[in-house]
Order: sequence, then structure tokens, then C-alpha cells
Amino acid sequence: MAFTKAGIPYQIGQGVFWEQVLSEMLEALLLDPQFEFIITCDYDTVFSEFQVKELIRMLRVHEDMDAICPVHCKRGDYKILFGIGEAGSDKPRSMYMAELEKSVVPITTGHFGLTVFRTESLRKLERPWFNSVPGDEGRWGKGRLDCDMYFWKNWKKCGLTLGLAPRVVVGHLEELVIWPDQQMGPIHQTLSDFGNYGIPRNAWR
Repeated sequence: MAFTKAGIPYQIGQGVFWEQVLSEMLEALLLDPQFEFIITCDYDTVFSEFQVKELIRMLRVHEDMDAICPVHCKRGDYKILFGIGEAGSDKPRSMYMAELEKSVVPITTGHFGLTVFRTESLRKLERPWFNSVPGDEGRWGKGRLDCDMYFWKNWKKCGLTLGLAPRVVVGHLEELVIWPDQQMGPIHQTLSDFGNYGIPRNAWR
């Protein structure tokens, strides 16, 4: 376990309403004055003690940042989990390759897979921390605001900063389906690819 190797205590939270579980765990940690940083981690994030120590080191160095997250890939469409807006605007923009040469890039939305927060910054965050908001006509389709994005919008509204560490990468655990091919060897397929394309063409028939 990476946290054990890094000498960092950790807690495990479980529940169908993940945002409620995470919020209550964070709130409890804020009552303890000994913690300078708090790290969130998803059960399906893959990392070692190096990434943990490096993110903490970077947050110590970059005093203008209230939280720093690593490069994390979304399942399915494989986009990197972050958002970046135009200066002084919520309008999203693309990240330039030159920005990836920096040790930390300011972003507007991130994720909770191995993200390091300053404890004093979390204390400044207005409540509720997580809140899902429906879209047009009160429906949960297009235009909705999921609770994780609500968190980051609230984070920015409270004047708190978030950085992406381009040189720190973590993995995202993804289930695979194994099919026998024409020689009875393995074909590996993601669940999203099965949903989109069905059984692989070169699978045994």
C-alpha cells in the first residue's frame, strides 16, 4: 500500500452516496489540528508512494496553490480529467503543450483520485461542498451539474486555487473482458468497447 510505504495514515470510506461519505470524512479530519494536508483517493486509482510524496512536495513548494491533482485518465473516452477556463471567464479552453512543461498548471476543475488539499483551504470552503443540480425542466440529462463539478465550481467561487501536476501521473483501474481468439489465445477488450462495438471480430466463433 502506497500510503503505508509513505508513512501516511489513511481511512477507508464506503457508501452508495460517495459524496456524502467523502464530505463527512473530510469534515471529521478538519477537527484535528495536526493535519497540514488531506489527500483524497478513489478505490480505482493506481499509484505508488512516489506519486503521493511528489504531490505533497509540490504543494509545499507552490504556496499559491490550495490543492494539486495529478494527470488522471477518464475511462471510456480516455480524456484527461481536468478543466481549464479562459482568464476571468468560465468558458473552457484547451491546454497548450507549452503549459505541460510547467511543474504546476492552474486549472478550474479536477478530480478526487489522489488529490492533495491544504487543510486550511478546505476550512474556507462554503457548504454544501457537494450538491447535484438538475438541468432544464428539473431533469438529469443535458445541462445538469454533477456533485463533483459543483465542488470545483464552489472551490473557485470561494477564491481557492487548483493546480494540475503534468509530470505526476496516476492510473485508472478498468475492467477488461477476455475473449478467445481464432487460435484460442486471449483478446482483451474494455467494457466500454464491448458496449460500443460488441464481440471482437476476431473472437472465436
